[in-house]
Amino acid sequence: MRRLTDEGIDHFREYIERIRNGAKIQPPSDLLTDPVFSEPVAGRVMLPLDLPEDALSDRFRFGIWLRDLLAPLQQNTLPRDYHLWNWLSLRFFDQLCAAGGDDIRRPRRDEAYILDAAFSHTKYYRHLVRMAWMAVSLHGEYGKILLKSRSTDGPPLAGSGEIVEQLASRQSLFGNATLIEGAYRLYFSEDEQRPRKGAGGSGAGSPRRLATIVQQLDLTYDLRDCTPEQFIELLPKEFNRWKLPAEA
Repeated sequence: MRRLTDEGIDHFREYIERIRNGAKIQPPSDLLTDPVFSEPVAGRVMLPLDLPEDALSDRFRFGIWLRDLLAPLQQNTLPRDYHLWNWLSLRFFDQLCAAGGDDIRRPRRDEAYILDAAFSHTKYYRHLVRMAWMAVSLHGEYGKILLKSRSTDGPPLAGSGEIVEQLASRQSLFGNATLIEGAYRLYFSEDEQRPRKGAGGSGAGSPRRLATIVQQLDLTYDLRDCTPEQFIELLPKEFNRWKLPAEA
């Protein structure tokens, strides 16, 4: 495993801009091993040539695989190692931004694939590879609520939705294990292994409202000391529909 240099990141960014403008070209995979554009990681991590199909089948399984793969590295510096995350993003670009039937790739905004040197809470959570690792590393099974989507359209590693936008965009919410487990219990269907129908809305009882209510509750309660059950009990009546078991 290697890390992109700043020059390598510049080339990767230029590539994304070119395909955004309609260029039908393959990812610049030569950057992954070129000593001018990449360098070895400070730790012995070997990326297998043949990746397990299960690891690429959805973002949660991908996050588990990344967590285990990156375990030998310094965990305290890993979250902001933008050189490494950008290398991994390029390595998995075919899974993150696959070409359509017309051979054209339609990339999302740059922050889905590229982290800047300056850390930003409002952008770093949008990086598709890093977010998969972070959600599993911090929240384990409950990270599914941040990584799985009801939609089955598009590449399996490229999906994200309203729930991650509302809960991961605020550091105080994303790092709160009680809140994430509570959101999992409210909005995730274990039978379907995806968010419950309607969980991506913005009305009463939605994840967007949950983020707002949590900020209000934080003024009175120490939510990190609450159990998930206690947290859910504190929620107003608009969340009652989600407190009931999901329909079969």
